Amino acid sequence: PFRSLINLTSMGPEIGDLELVGVYQNLRSRTNSIVVLREKVSLKRHKLRVGDQVGRARMVQIQPRDAVFTIQDFGFERQETLSLRKQEVETP
Repeated sequence: PFRSLINLTSMGPEIGDLELVGVYQNLRSRTNSIVVLREKVSLKRHKLRVGDQVGRARMVQIQPRDAVFTIQDFGFERQETLSLRKQEVETP
């Protein structure tokens, strides 16, 4: 009677467990743009287009350095954005 009704293994990774590692924009057809996400712990990669889902997060927009997701939690929707890390400039 005390077992959780939520099966975490079938839900997929949480948005906080992912990092954005690549954005490939198709300027001719925005629907063909792809983002690459990597799970921080297992290093598993996910390639997503607008409309695809990973865990509870659905991709809604791809920007040049960002991926915008809509997440549904218990009947409420919220948006989260993952951004590419800034490249560090090496100085000699």
